[in-house]
Formats: sequence, structure tokens, C-alpha cells
Amino acid sequence: MAMMMGALYQALREGGASDEHAQKATEEVANDTKQLSDIRTDLALVKTLLGIVVAGVVALVMKAFIA
Repeated sequence: MAMMMGALYQALREGGASDEHAQKATEEVANDTKQLSDIRTDLALVKTLLGIVVAGVVALVMKAFIA
């Protein structure tokens, strides 16, 4: 990850951005990447819990009609 952010910083510098602006932009992208990673982790948990709920509902429906 650090290498990618370094490449972004380098590209911004070569594109004419000041050192301060390039550094701030790189830090914001790194922060957004961290937040996206957190969201993906939460989404995986929600998907797992949804699977458990659906399995429970299916079990109750089967119990109601079969038993």
C-alpha cells in the first residue's frame, strides 16, 4: 500500500502539484482507502448475519409445512 501511495505522490509532483498539496492529497487517498477497507469488513459481517437469518427463516417455514 505504501508503494502505491508513493507512486501517487510522485505522479502528483511530476504533474506540477506543490509538495504540500501532493502530500495532503496522498494522505486523503490513504484515509479513504482505510475507510473503504473498514466498510468492506462490516459488509462481510452483515452478509454472514443475513445468511444466518435466512437459514433460520427457511428452517421455520420448513418446520411449519412439513411437521
